[in-house]
Amino acid sequence: MTRHYRCQKWEINQAAGRYIRSHEAVRASVSATG
Repeated sequence: MTRHYRCQKWEINQAAGRYIRSHEAVRASVSATG
């Protein structure tokens, strides 16, 4: 049970990391062009 929770938490962190990186990439490109 605890192991499943940790796995689920890891997947959530992975998704959050992807979202943050893509968001930062958009901000970087916007500031570079702006």
